[in-house]
Amino acid sequence: MRSVTTPSTDDSTGAASAESTGRTNAAAAPAPRRERDRFLDLVRAVAILRVFLIHAAGSTGWLWWPAPSWILPGMPLVFFTSGALAAPSLERHSTRTYWADRYRRLVLPYWALLGTGLVVGAFAWWYWGTDEWTPRWFRVPDAIVPVIQPRVMPGLTDVTTHLWFMSTFLILIACTPWLAAVHRRRPLLPLAIMTAAFAVAVTVDRVWVTVPEEIIYVPLFGMFLCAGFGYADGTLVDRSGITDPDRPAALRTPVMVAIVVMSVLGGIALFRSGVRNVNDDPLTHATVAAGWLVLVLAARGPVSRLARRSAAWLDRITPRTLTLYLWGAPAGVVAWRLALHQDSGWARASVYVLGTIALTTAAVVCFGRLEDRAARRRTAPS
Repeated sequence: MRSVTTPSTDDSTGAASAESTGRTNAAAAPAPRRERDRFLDLVRAVAILRVFLIHAAGSTGWLWWPAPSWILPGMPLVFFTSGALAAPSLERHSTRTYWADRYRRLVLPYWALLGTGLVVGAFAWWYWGTDEWTPRWFRVPDAIVPVIQPRVMPGLTDVTTHLWFMSTFLILIACTPWLAAVHRRRPLLPLAIMTAAFAVAVTVDRVWVTVPEEIIYVPLFGMFLCAGFGYADGTLVDRSGITDPDRPAALRTPVMVAIVVMSVLGGIALFRSGVRNVNDDPLTHATVAAGWLVLVLAARGPVSRLARRSAAWLDRITPRTLTLYLWGAPAGVVAWRLALHQDSGWARASVYVLGTIALTTAAVVCFGRLEDRAARRRTAPS
């Protein structure tokens, strides 16, 4: 086991080691290594791959788009797994250590994406000189620390619409230590606080004045982050023993049924009101995602067994989830623009699929190691 001088809880691998606290007896047994929760690994991997599917369907109109947006909303599950991993990490490490670890993991890979985009955009500005690629230099500072979505160049903004994730995650990371501390004293109170904040933001947005999406997204995905706390400590899911990782959700069956029914009825009502794409409406997103989360937790047993059988695959994809998310969307946008130059439908589809795979693979090869360094992992996935 490697010695640790930095936080070892790994949101990409789900593994953790005890931090050294001083001189230890040479004869003492080493601290036990925390078991990886393969359930969380699989949920996060499926959520990220689902993002690829949604971007593909949205760009091309395939698979009866926007119907796929109603199936297993991915980003709420990503925030749920992050909360489930953050809670035990904060019990072992200080707030400062937690912040340094999480911000390093997110910001370094993001800077690589931003830097590449700025270089490409600067070349396009020099070559074409169009307004699409004219830099807005005053927007560079808020792009470097993306509290809001980067808007340095209109052309660059078009391929980075998925970076709302960064601004939301940075804000929630800042709040996580406080939310986790409140949860330890009053279980699920942070979930209630985030739910109330989301209800207020949506109400104000609909009946009074437009609320920026960066503000609405914080309580929306904060609800799922706080639900992850309840998974980690057993207030939401029965965690009565590492020896029995297949225990289903502790929510009583009537409660689970009620949440799912409310989600279905709410989704139908919102669909009839004109909402077609779940991602376009925060209330629909929250409603549908809550129902899916309950179903995923209720199926925790079979999902865990499937995850353990897929351990080799998960060990390869899990350390690259952030790189895949950051680069997969721009790769798809670029590939689709190339595909539009093709005349036949099959040629267009082939260029899009092959182009997305090739560009994403190239990004993983070029920048995957940076994700390892940001996470302080000594070795890349085999």
